[in-house]
Amino acid sequence: MKKQLLLIVLGLLSLNAISLSADDLGAWQSIQCGRVGDLTVRLLVKQQASLADEDWIAIEFDNQSGQDIKIDRVSYRIKSVRNNLETDELVSSGGMASGNDHALFPQAWKTTPVAPRIVRPGVYRMIDHPSLYSSALLGLPQKSGWLVKAEVSVSLSIDKKVYKFDKYDGFDRTEFEFQWLYPNAAEFKQMQVRLKSLLGNPRNKVQHAYILHTLLEIPEVAQTVSVQELLAALSTRTGAFTGRDYVLRYLNKAHSEDKLVISHFRNHLLARDKRVLEDLSRAPDIWAPEFLELLMKRLEEDQSSVRDIFDILRLRGKPQKSDAKLAQRLSAALEKHGWKVDSNSKQQPSAAVLASRIKMLGNTHDRNLVNKLTPFLDDKTETLDPNRLSQPYFRLPPLRVCDNALESILTILDGITGLAYQEEGGGLTINFPSRSKSAEDISAVRDKMIITLKARLAKEE
Repeated sequence: MKKQLLLIVLGLLSLNAISLSADDLGAWQSIQCGRVGDLTVRLLVKQQASLADEDWIAIEFDNQSGQDIKIDRVSYRIKSVRNNLETDELVSSGGMASGNDHALFPQAWKTTPVAPRIVRPGVYRMIDHPSLYSSALLGLPQKSGWLVKAEVSVSLSIDKKVYKFDKYDGFDRTEFEFQWLYPNAAEFKQMQVRLKSLLGNPRNKVQHAYILHTLLEIPEVAQTVSVQELLAALSTRTGAFTGRDYVLRYLNKAHSEDKLVISHFRNHLLARDKRVLEDLSRAPDIWAPEFLELLMKRLEEDQSSVRDIFDILRLRGKPQKSDAKLAQRLSAALEKHGWKVDSNSKQQPSAAVLASRIKMLGNTHDRNLVNKLTPFLDDKTETLDPNRLSQPYFRLPPLRVCDNALESILTILDGITGLAYQEEGGGLTINFPSRSKSAEDISAVRDKMIITLKARLAKEE
């Protein structure tokens, strides 16, 4: 085969080989998208499909060379416009599926090093990734259904030689359309069965996570799943792309007060499960009063739990703000784990570490810490270079040790820092690109705020 990098516009791709009978093909459109030597690329897409369809769009690589063809790189992208099927009015537009080598040739990543991406002689069809991914992003249409007009682009590299077709966004293009229908009653039942299957058989693939999320967002489908099934699905998911967050999110939304859910989280707290802290920090509505004491005991004994537990308390509205004993327990636990500050110590940690400790101590809301933090209002050591910040902030983060002490003391005394900023400085937004000047301006505002705070503390002595 002639060496070249081919940029071809294709339809949605998938990795799994599928066999289609003559009857099956009658429901599909077949579009020849490109040909390079003995390799022909075709798009297969059903003329009508819905969320009940698992396999409905594919790319077919037809290798008639009689020998293996090695693909160096491949990626694809689909854009679409969705019109009301009855009125032809525009409903929405956006992406469908997109992916790269890993998405299109996942079997190559089952070995180390990664195996070559090979198209064997004959026909190779790809379907799982684009079908599930596109279904998830299309979602449930209105009852009249949609006419979807799509454009698909694929970059295919063979033997590392590059040829580009620049007709559309750097790619050539193929246009196609299909009807995306609202499911009927029987199809909704298929979707319910599919959701249960997805929950019970976790796979660490992004397209499976996305379709799981989409189905959980449809009440007619999600309501058929039991709490027991959801909790089992949560427990069996560990990979980054298994959809664990989507299961947790649905539990938080639909079953946060269920006794089985509360019992599940209680048991995991008692077992000192690391993952349960992360879960509670992402599910603010799953809560029982007894959790607080379990978290405090965990905090007092487990140094690694500090940040997670403070995140959970923040989601719960910081109960330590109105509970002095809780605030004191929090500060005692932090100091036990080494989050101490002592202005008189001859061996001070780095400015960045010191700032981190001061900030965390402020989050305890323990008023007994004010005297320990006050001396640091005079420490102007820089802890953060504003020129290294990559995005604008409504309020520039603390740049010096004294800035951290200022915000922590205000947090302890008033619960928030925003009021003090409004009174002293007004607009504290960084106006890029003049970062350095803005940072200097805000440091000057904070210096005035420190003077005001010192006077306030002196009056309260």
